[in-house]
Amino acid sequence: MIPLLIIITFSSFMHTYGQTSLKLQYCSFFNNRAPKPQPSLKNCTWFRENSCCMQEEIDATFGRVKPLVGASPDCLRYTNYLMCYICDPLQDRFYCRERLTVCEDFCDSWYQACGSAILKGSIINSLYTNGGNFCESRSFVVEQNTDTCFRVDSALASINSG
Repeated sequence: MIPLLIIITFSSFMHTYGQTSLKLQYCSFFNNRAPKPQPSLKNCTWFRENSCCMQEEIDATFGRVKPLVGASPDCLRYTNYLMCYICDPLQDRFYCRERLTVCEDFCDSWYQACGSAILKGSIINSLYTNGGNFCESRSFVVEQNTDTCFRVDSALASINSG
């Protein structure tokens, strides 16, 4: 009778308090380490207070990516913002099993911003019909706008390159 009472009590506790517990943040891109302040970030600066990445990792990641030929300033800003996902302390929501899941509305905005840039010798909007196709061609998973896909954080108000 006592073991059953313990199970019922634990079950009631989990039902009552389990839904209000805080979800721990972890950096799935970086072997699940915890995010921490990175005041010296020169890019992705909006993550300085709580970041999954360090400046050296940004340098290494961004150093391997060449800008698209003919990219507009908006295209460069969207691309930069997307690349900063490695710093997001909530990345465990949208980066899983080495795959980035991007919200369809972000893909559409990125596609609009980069439509006149050149990729693989062709203009982007002639290669792809929409943002979803564009993101999928970059090996991203595209989802409807949910809490489990990468999106522009509305708290940032606008995409900036800093």
